Amino acid sequence: MPADGETSKAGSSGDQLLDEGKPDLPLLSHDKEEESSEGENSLEGHYGIFTAAVFIIATVAGSGVVLLPSALAKTGWTGMIALILTIILEIYTGALLGRCWIILQERFPATYKQQNRYPYPAIAYEAFGTVGRVIVSLTIQITLLLIIVAYLIIVAENGAVLLGLEDVNTCYTLTAVAIIIFPFTWFGTPKDFYLVAIGGAATTGFASILLLISMLTQTSYNADVKLNPTAPSFTRFFAGTGVMIVSFSGHVSFPTIQHDMADPSKFPQSLVLGGFVVSLYFIPMTVVGYALYGDLLLQYENIFQVVGDSFEKTMSLLLITAHVMVTVLIYGNPLFQEVEHIFGIETSFTWKRVATRFSILLFSWFISITVPASAVVLSLLGGTALLALSLICPVGFYWKLRMMESPTKSGERKPLSTTEVIIFACILVLSAFLSISTTYSDLSHLGSDLFFNVSLPCYLKSMELP
Repeated sequence: MPADGETSKAGSSGDQLLDEGKPDLPLLSHDKEEESSEGENSLEGHYGIFTAAVFIIATVAGSGVVLLPSALAKTGWTGMIALILTIILEIYTGALLGRCWIILQERFPATYKQQNRYPYPAIAYEAFGTVGRVIVSLTIQITLLLIIVAYLIIVAENGAVLLGLEDVNTCYTLTAVAIIIFPFTWFGTPKDFYLVAIGGAATTGFASILLLISMLTQTSYNADVKLNPTAPSFTRFFAGTGVMIVSFSGHVSFPTIQHDMADPSKFPQSLVLGGFVVSLYFIPMTVVGYALYGDLLLQYENIFQVVGDSFEKTMSLLLITAHVMVTVLIYGNPLFQEVEHIFGIETSFTWKRVATRFSILLFSWFISITVPASAVVLSLLGGTALLALSLICPVGFYWKLRMMESPTKSGERKPLSTTEVIIFACILVLSAFLSISTTYSDLSHLGSDLFFNVSLPCYLKSMELP
C-alpha cells in the first residue's frame, strides 16, 4: 500500500497514474486538471435534497421490515441500544463518505464533477491508490451478489406465505422467483426503472403501517409466545446485530446518489432525512413485533411467517415483496454492468447481455437454494463486507484524505482534531469487535436447525434419513 506522500502524488501527477486495468474509467486520470475545472465536463445535478432522500429510503428500506423483529428477538430488549447505535453510526459514516466525495470534487473538479460510474472505488483510489480501489471494487461486487441471494430468498419466502405454499420445497419457490425476475434484469441501467425505484420508498412505508395494524388487531399466535423471552447468548446477540447493520446500510449506493445531486455538499441533509424516515418505518414495527411474538421469532426469521392472516397482512406482504423484487434489480444492475465491462460486452441490448446476466442470476439462485435462510446470508454480510463498507472504509478514507496534501488550493490538507481522532478510533475499534463477534456468531450457528430453522439444502432434502 502506498505511503502518504506517494498516494498524494498519485492524485496530482498524470505520469504516475494508472494506465492499465480499466482504461476508460475517468477516475484514473487527472491529466487535464489544470486545463478544465467546471466547464464543459461539469456534471449538471439532477435533483435536490428531498429527491436524494427518497433514493436513500428506496435503497435502504426493504429487508428490515421482514427481518428486524427476528433480529431483536435474537438480541433481546438490550438490542434496542444496538439498533439505535447502528442508525446513528450508519448516518454519521454515510456523511463522512459524502465528505470524501466533496474533497475529491474540490481537488480534482475536471475528473469528479463529470459523470462517474464508480464513485466509491474512486474515493478508495485517491485515498489508498490502486490497491484500495481493487479491494473496494471486489468487496462491493461480492456484497451485491450476496444481497441478491438474500433478497431472492425473502421474495420466495413471502411468495410462499402469500400463496399458502410454506410446505413446498424451497427449490421450487426460489426457481419460480428467479424465472420471474430474469426478464427484468435485461434493463440497461437503473434509469430504465427510475420511477419504480422511487415508488419503492412509499410502498415500504405503507407496508410497514399495514403490518403494524395487522399485528395490533389480531395476534393468533400469542398462545405460543413465552411471556419471559429467553435471555440472548453472546453468539445469538451478535448474529442479530449483523442483521441490524445490513438493514440500515446503503453505503454502496450513497456516493452514486450524492454524485447526481445538484449540490452534492447537501448530501448529509438528505442522509439525515432518509435515515429518519427509515427509522419511522422500522422501529415501531420491530418493537411491536417482538413484544407480541417474542421467542416465536427465533423459529421464524421472517415476520410474515408469524403474523396471522388478515387483509392488512396480505396487502403489506404484496407491497414488501414487490419492493424487495425491485431492490434485487437495483442492487443487481451495478454487478451486471461491472461484469459486462470486464468482458468487454457492449452497452446496447444483445444476446451477450442476456447470457451474462443469466449466468450471474443462475449462480445467485444456486447459492440461495444451498443456504435458504436470508438471515444467515445477511448477518454474515453485515459482519464482514457491509460492515467494512459502511463503517470502516468511510472513516479510514476520510482520515487519509484529510491528512493528504492537495494538488490545488481548494480541498487543502486539514489535520484531524483531537476529538475527531478519538471518535474515529472508537468507531474503528468497535467495528473490528463487531466484525469478529458477528462473523463468529454466524459461523457457530450456521446449519443449526434450532437457531435458523434450516436443515439440508432443498436439493438434498430427499436424501435425508427418516
